[in-house]
Amino acid sequence: MRKTFSLFSTVFILISTHSQVWFDIGFKGGAGIGLLMNQNIWDDPEYNHRLSPSYSFGAKLGLNLSNNHEITFDFMASSFRQDFLHNEFDSVSITSPIYNSSLSYNSFDYMLLYRHNKDGRYMEIGPSLQSIRKVNFDDEYPISDVFEIEDVNQLQTNMIIGFGAYFIGSENFGITTGFRISYTLTDLISQKGQEEFFPIQKKYQEYKPTHPLFICFIMEANFDFAYFAKAKCTSKTKLILF
Repeated sequence: MRKTFSLFSTVFILISTHSQVWFDIGFKGGAGIGLLMNQNIWDDPEYNHRLSPSYSFGAKLGLNLSNNHEITFDFMASSFRQDFLHNEFDSVSITSPIYNSSLSYNSFDYMLLYRHNKDGRYMEIGPSLQSIRKVNFDDEYPISDVFEIEDVNQLQTNMIIGFGAYFIGSENFGITTGFRISYTLTDLISQKGQEEFFPIQKKYQEYKPTHPLFICFIMEANFDFAYFAKAKCTSKTKLILF
């Protein structure tokens, strides 16, 4: 609560000290690949990561403090997926057939980002809180446990980095394209999931945490809709619609 109050106080001071700031809203969507970062799996010669489609779409509210500096709040609905090819030894046939498996989940992502705009390009960075809503695990090789929502830590902390450039638009409307990278700082798998040997239902000598990485191409449509300005006759600040 104290941090939230401090944030709003800082924003109020910035609004008061700038002659004009403005708001924009945006709608965005992106598609890319998901990678499950787990050192045990990377070191396992029997498991191979496959390029796996993942996507994200949602909206943003931006507070432009100047032509170069902006604070944005993004709300995104995301779907993460990681596919594998793996070998399992068959003691009857004395062979190691190849099986397909995949882990996926859906989430709501809440991002607070700083964006720097200059010469038609932008760079953004900031934290994200991710609420996992649904999980799934499929494996052609028979597994003993079902992957459930309790097998993951349902609230995740992510770090977001993005960059891109202005593509096309007019005075109060613009479309940008770019790339966004999201890395999960916390362990995806909960204590219950660890006891069931997720994320791939395989026991290793030492447990290693799992950190999803999502890299996507993203497109965004922005609309400037209101700005703050001080009245000439008074010191009051007014919100004016474009």
